[in-house]
Amino acid sequence: MEAMMKYCHFLEDQRRRTATIHASQDPIRSFKDDWSLRTIEKGMDKVNDTYQSVHHALVDLDLYKPLSLMDYQPDERYMRRHWIDEMVFPYPVAMYSYHQGNGLGNLVFIWKLADKDERRDVDTIMVLNEIKENLPRFSTRAMRKEFIQRYSDSAGIKPAILRDVWRFLTGDEAAAESSAEATIDSRVADFLLNADDPELFYDLRKNNGRPCDTRLDPFWEELAKFLDEQSVVDERRQEQHMFLPFAISIEDLRDKIASRLPPDSAIPSISWLMLQFWPSNPYSKCAAQYSGRYKVKFAVQQRIFRAQHEDSAYCAAQFKYLKTLACQFKDYSHMICVDDKAIVPIGEPDKPVSTGVRTHNSSLVPLQGPTLSALDHDFHIAGLIPSVMQLVDIPDDPNDSFYNSKIVVTVKDKIFQPSNAFRHSVETVHHLREMASDDGVNMNKPILFLFSDGGPDHRTNFNTVKLAAVALFISLDLDMYVHARTAPSQSYVNPAERAMSILNLALQNVALAREKLNNPHLERVIRSQSSIKNVRSAAQKYPGLQDEYCDAMSPVIQLLNERFSRLKYKGESVITMYPVSEDEIQDMIKSSLQIVMGDEVKEMDLSTLKIKDSSKLKDFFDKHCQERHYTFQVWYFLFPFFSCPLSYE
Repeated sequence: MEAMMKYCHFLEDQRRRTATIHASQDPIRSFKDDWSLRTIEKGMDKVNDTYQSVHHALVDLDLYKPLSLMDYQPDERYMRRHWIDEMVFPYPVAMYSYHQGNGLGNLVFIWKLADKDERRDVDTIMVLNEIKENLPRFSTRAMRKEFIQRYSDSAGIKPAILRDVWRFLTGDEAAAESSAEATIDSRVADFLLNADDPELFYDLRKNNGRPCDTRLDPFWEELAKFLDEQSVVDERRQEQHMFLPFAISIEDLRDKIASRLPPDSAIPSISWLMLQFWPSNPYSKCAAQYSGRYKVKFAVQQRIFRAQHEDSAYCAAQFKYLKTLACQFKDYSHMICVDDKAIVPIGEPDKPVSTGVRTHNSSLVPLQGPTLSALDHDFHIAGLIPSVMQLVDIPDDPNDSFYNSKIVVTVKDKIFQPSNAFRHSVETVHHLREMASDDGVNMNKPILFLFSDGGPDHRTNFNTVKLAAVALFISLDLDMYVHARTAPSQSYVNPAERAMSILNLALQNVALAREKLNNPHLERVIRSQSSIKNVRSAAQKYPGLQDEYCDAMSPVIQLLNERFSRLKYKGESVITMYPVSEDEIQDMIKSSLQIVMGDEVKEMDLSTLKIKDSSKLKDFFDKHCQERHYTFQVWYFLFPFFSCPLSYE
């Protein structure tokens, strides 16, 4: 215990020291302090074989011309130090060492000296000044941050350009903070060096939309036809209302028009297309850039407060270790992040209810015609749950982005297909067999990392979540399964949350309503219910009600799947899948757990099963599972000396 406390104090001291260095305006290493200079007088006439290459290089140099030993010294640290200490030549030399720190080693230079009677201090000073001019320079994060903030806010210059300016002016050679930043900085440097007109970096619009260019005329004509079609009010509408925007975004509108043209047709850029509409605010300065060619404008049909928890730091460190482990075993593992999006409300027939998504982007509507609208109240029973699974493209470095991934969305009915641990487990198995399996059954890599929030369907200390994890582990034939979760009220840490803002594009300014049930009597029964519990009770009382209700929700599910599939995340189209049935869930869970528990699983209610109620299950958990408050792990061989019940042919 005492040793652990000392180690904790050491880590805390290191953290404070690192934070102090990052916040300092002065580099920790200085040319004034971190160097040494010594003179090596003339030795024997014969030069040791290990110094022959240095000797030949020095012979060709004049007095007081420095030579770097970087290309001559041994790579191994102990041998390098011994090699430098034992260095001697048949003529006097001076040796200068600069201590870079941060594990980079020392930079060592030597030069020939004149005889003792002819040596002058001014010659040595001139050599030192020449060396210091070529030494790498490093700045602190605070210095760079102050420079970037000062000119980014006042001059409106991109941070990537300011970083390049800083390096050019100061000669700073500090490494980028991430591989993504390094890639951006490299592209900016190449652009600034090779571009004839640096102004293009800010505005590429000058290459598009020349008035004399008629290549885009077919696109503009087809766009006018499309807008005319959308401006016509649907016959079924009693009032001038519009429940769906023309397109999810400008890019989606461009893709729609392009699909109506021949494949080789010229297509304008997104920015030039946007400038053909009416400005949202005609009195703003940028309104002068809009042509108003089409009578279309952007119309709008912040929650940033975050709660804190005492375990936030612990869970953040745990997530960091999970990412590190995933990177370490990148070639043998997959990582997924899962989460449920907020329930999408669905109105009663002919009474569309707004999805409730806050609109941070405008949607396209006619300048004169129907308006985006929904019911002025949000009472509803029906609703859909979009479940998101993010198949992460694991990076090489845990500090790099874990947001590069493929997104899978499963839209489910909240009444008869509610989210629970078993449903999530079976759907995850189906998705991974579709996307990460070579034979359609087992996963093509033996390790799976799963990260989620701490909801009841993902809380790792719940029995149902543990049983679902074991079933997933067996179904995919894994060797290792690790499920970690966030601290309470910290769901924003989950990378899957990043996809929610993308999915919001398909839901904003949208009002939805279910279809009527084919049986008028069952429709009246549904309308008379005031809660989810009452609807489920009515389904048990009236045969066929559940099937009728699911059929009425099916068109809405198809509509959302179609809109979600038109979205793109990191350049990849969003994948949509349909939920599994209750029979599939029971079959897969019980068939998997039967390997561990035998036939006794057939007689048990898994939703209320306690691990201690089954000796076989308890024995399996003792030998193959590790349980913590925020993690749950299943290993093929947790303790290799035990006889493994999973070792079956």
